[in-house]
Amino acid sequence: MKATAQISSAERVGRVVGRIARALNRLDQKVQTWLVARGMASYAAQVLSTAAKLIVISALLYVAFWFAVLGVFVVAAAYAGRHTNFSDVGKTEWRNGPAGYGLYGSNGYRIDAHDPDDENG
Repeated sequence: MKATAQISSAERVGRVVGRIARALNRLDQKVQTWLVARGMASYAAQVLSTAAKLIVISALLYVAFWFAVLGVFVVAAAYAGRHTNFSDVGKTEWRNGPAGYGLYGSNGYRIDAHDPDDENG
């Protein structure tokens, strides 16, 4: 057995997130102290700090929402592309059909320009 315990990657990520949170908290306290030193009331500095945090969180949630919407559209497009039969798309042929000889699509309708009253065309 090893003398030093190995930490997992989850624990390592947790420690990094904790360090970042502590650093941001210290920065917030420094900004509040600076504002109070400049003459702002203590409660006003706290309100301003909380408002700034809410604005940042709202912006992050807004961006995350639109990324989620984009992800849903990508998944829907992939699903539709996977379950669509493209083998018949674009198959046209010249043949005799209900509207006479002409260019017919895979749906059975004539797609070339023709005059139905013209007996030669």
